[in-house]
Formats: sequence, structure tokens, C-alpha cells
Amino acid sequence: EGPEVAAAAPLGNARDEAARLREFSRRMEATSAPPRVAIPEAPSVRRQETTSQSHRRRWSEAEKALCAQGMERFGEKAHKKIAELIKTRTAAQVRTYIAKQR
Repeated sequence: EGPEVAAAAPLGNARDEAARLREFSRRMEATSAPPRVAIPEAPSVRRQETTSQSHRRRWSEAEKALCAQGMERFGEKAHKKIAELIKTRTAAQVRTYIAKQR
């Protein structure tokens, strides 16, 4: 006969455990929950044209000519104005094209 083993304390049933969890959750919400504030959704801002929609095609001769005219008229650094003149390219595309032509 070996040493006596102490009987483990009863753990309770699932209903008791669920009740304890609900009470714990209620207390946590009451003490630490920040005040709920409605956050308005920002209106979605859509770009005129994204670079990924048109950057994979080559520059046409007409676009090249318009870019050259825009560079003469507005200067090399006026990417936005040149893009508005071309109408089929963004300012970022114009900037990249001009940089590659140097």
C-alpha cells in the first residue's frame, strides 16, 4: 500500500464555467471598455487614372510629340501640366518618360 493521494477538488460543471465566463466578460466590459464613438467613413477618393491601368503600353508617337511640345511650353519639371496636355498619361508616367529620355 502506497501513500494516500489527496482527492482533487471538483472542477464544477460546464454550466458553472459558462456562468463564470459571462460574469468575467461583463465585469471587463464595465471597467475597461472605451466609450463607443461612431467613426464616420471617409468618402472614397478615386484617382483619375492609376498607373497600373496604362503603364504597360508603349508611348505612341502622338504622345511623344505632345510631351515634347509640353516640355517646350511648360519646361521639363511641369509634369502635371504636360500630363494634362497629353490626357492619356499621368504626371508620374510623364516624369519617368522624361527622365529616361535624358
